[in-house]
Amino acid sequence: MQGFFLSHIGYKANISTHCMWEFVENTPWMINIFRDDPRGLEYTGDSAINSVGDLISFYIGFIIGVTISKSNGRYVRLFAVLAILESIPFMLMRDNSVLLAFKVLKTIVARIG
Repeated sequence: MQGFFLSHIGYKANISTHCMWEFVENTPWMINIFRDDPRGLEYTGDSAINSVGDLISFYIGFIIGVTISKSNGRYVRLFAVLAILESIPFMLMRDNSVLLAFKVLKTIVARIG
């Protein structure tokens, strides 16, 4: 029961964080940060269907993460899954969540400083 309780709290914390990101991601401030990249000049924000798709993908990822974390060798397997999931968009589009996070942080630091 304790594992379910902790994963339930973890789910609520993660879903809240994800929803906040979806909100921030579609603000004019963040859209302008994305437009600083030449590939994002025409970006106007996510569509509703894209945000719902992100939410579904998040849910599936959370379930996979909880499942893997309960198995033997959990950290190695979890890292391997994350590495594979981040490698696919990088290989196909030269873009992924890690690169996006660094781009956003670099732009924020440049605007502040």
